[in-house]
Amino acid sequence: MGSAFKKSRDIDFEFLSSRRTAFMGGRLRGLAVRSIASAVVGAAVAVVAFLGAYRNLQGWLGLRYDEYEARWRLDDLERKIEEHRKSDGRLPTSLAEVVRVEEARFGADVEGRPLDPWGRPFQYRAMGDRFDLHSFGRDGRPGGEGSDADVYPRSANRPFPPPTIRQFYFDFPTEGIRRTCQVAGVIAALACFTAPRRHAPEAGRGMVAGVVATSIGAILVAIFLSALHVPNGH
Repeated sequence: MGSAFKKSRDIDFEFLSSRRTAFMGGRLRGLAVRSIASAVVGAAVAVVAFLGAYRNLQGWLGLRYDEYEARWRLDDLERKIEEHRKSDGRLPTSLAEVVRVEEARFGADVEGRPLDPWGRPFQYRAMGDRFDLHSFGRDGRPGGEGSDADVYPRSANRPFPPPTIRQFYFDFPTEGIRRTCQVAGVIAALACFTAPRRHAPEAGRGMVAGVVATSIGAILVAIFLSALHVPNGH
């Protein structure tokens, strides 16, 4: 009888041990899945928030001040060229004829040509009774993509092309915007990780709705706060 009791006790112990191992394994798997899901949600929210900021803030003066400044200078040069045409009956052969060195906001080169905000001379070419006037832009080369594109006077009706995402992320002063979007991602990840774990369908739907609402709220707040991190350009 003692042998039978011992055998029964061993079986119960093995059963409880296996149940405990299965329970702990399930908990660890659930924690791993929850952690991965939270990280994915957080990363998605951070990316969407940054793309929203990119879409809404890419043309703001504070982020593209040099381009706007170049256009303002070009508008002023164009006006002076037209005044020279009216007074002398011809187009100037060089911008040095219409702008004194001391008037050039960003200085002038050795030939007296005014410089653009990037320290390179504005491009001017007279062609009969017409002329071409522009800046090679930030990269100093003809053409260019996004914020590297050439800049023309307002009369040319050539709006600034949107910057590429790479330029917006790496080249623009968007450190504060990036941090704000990252914080939004962390908030969404924590909301997903700490959401109540229930198995009822209604509870599951409620949890998903809560995570979605928190994520959307975090994205909207991040986009709004991102505007506060845009420099004023001065």
